[in-house]
Amino acid sequence: MSSDEGLRRSAITLALAGGVEYGLQLAIPIILVRYLDATAFGQYRLLWLLAGTALAIAPAFMPQSLFYFLPRTEPGQKRLIISNVLVYLIVAGVVVGAAASGWNPLLPETARSLFIQTYGISALFLALWVVASMLDVLPTADGRVRWQANVTIGVALIRTFLLAGAALTTADIAWVAFAMLMVAGLKIALLIYYANTNGEGVKLAWQIATLKKLLAYSLPFALGNALFLIRIQADQWVVASMLSTAQYATFSIAAVFLPVATLVRQPVYNAMMPRLNSAHARGEYAEIARLIANKRRHSASSDTSCRRFACHCSGTGEYYIHQPVSAGCNHHAGLSDRHDDECFRCWARAAFT
Repeated sequence: MSSDEGLRRSAITLALAGGVEYGLQLAIPIILVRYLDATAFGQYRLLWLLAGTALAIAPAFMPQSLFYFLPRTEPGQKRLIISNVLVYLIVAGVVVGAAASGWNPLLPETARSLFIQTYGISALFLALWVVASMLDVLPTADGRVRWQANVTIGVALIRTFLLAGAALTTADIAWVAFAMLMVAGLKIALLIYYANTNGEGVKLAWQIATLKKLLAYSLPFALGNALFLIRIQADQWVVASMLSTAQYATFSIAAVFLPVATLVRQPVYNAMMPRLNSAHARGEYAEIARLIANKRRHSASSDTSCRRFACHCSGTGEYYIHQPVSAGCNHHAGLSDRHDDECFRCWARAAFT
């Protein structure tokens, strides 16, 4: 199999897995909105907003640094690289969990209320979710694309069943948060399994020199990545801090469509990075130029499709936000405290049916 054919297959495999995951991710709010009231659904969306912000900052691009270091590292040294990244993520997860706890005086009131109503599960979930983020990168960086795709689809299916089951049987945000905690625990279990069955095994250990090398590489990317992701989330934080949780629930539904561009672009990027760094390590600069040219061609094609999709969704979102949300509703979405729940359900019914 040629290098181009292998890259194409890897990108298609990751794209298909990402498509399935995104479809299931889109299905979850469609299901939950029918069984949770406006406040509980808003708290669910707020928990995911907290998770997105935590992942934008806390991992510091350390998991993605594996794309650079693993292809350049001798087989016997891979365990040390993976272990240092894992140790860093554990420390970062502990910090995130403490910051999201109700004892943090700087925590927004909506997040504090979420912590109380989930009995602290929200903070524990965020801590584990930061550590579990390594599973989203490690198999691909290690060259096991099919394993990555299978895990992505499997975890997405289990997450959908658990969250839908919790909402259907209890309609309680605490149980929904517990289902999310179970998903985070599953990802960590899979991460431990993979790390100990990839030929070398991993023991928790860290080395200052290796950690410095990892941070020196990842921090510049971490800063740019964090600024980009926080810019995307900034409008949601403004709404979440100024309006009630029920009103935020209505606004947050539109955010479900934001990952479309990433869904198309990221598989190509992930499939290319190990090959790009292997070529760089061998000094094959002509191969690097060819791979980058191929990526630009794929990105240009995907950007056109994303713009069309975004224009369609943007027009629909504006209609539902600024107009009466359906023929049977005389309220306006998120503008009346008296009718929060009625408007939310009417808006969601119009948006999802």
